[in-house]
Amino acid sequence: MDNGETHSGAHGPTLLNFEGKEISPTCFEATCEVLRAGKWRWSKSRHSAYPPLCKVSEHLEGDHARTTFLIQYWPVGKRTGVDVWARLRSDVLSAQKLRARWRESFLNAYDQDIVVLPRFLSQRKKG
Repeated sequence: MDNGETHSGAHGPTLLNFEGKEISPTCFEATCEVLRAGKWRWSKSRHSAYPPLCKVSEHLEGDHARTTFLIQYWPVGKRTGVDVWARLRSDVLSAQKLRARWRESFLNAYDQDIVVLPRFLSQRKKG
């Protein structure tokens, strides 16, 4: 999905004070406050996109500093499959809590993205 209003608007319930800075045509850094486990937490991350293949996210600062994950997209007929590989790290959370928090984060992001996906696709067809 795009990094514009459609996509960032989808995550409004769980993101505050989002600021993004383009590093290159395929990479940007973001700072924001993220709602995790019922608390707002500051985060800084770098995201690199290599459409249509994958996206890599590196968490640079905050509770999840040193966490990296790769989201790979692959065709399944007329649909798209998604695999996620992650190297989860935290200086403040146990491994069990960290896995649970990321699982919840991915499920929330999916639920938020799926709502705006039809609007995003219709904008893409027009453009």
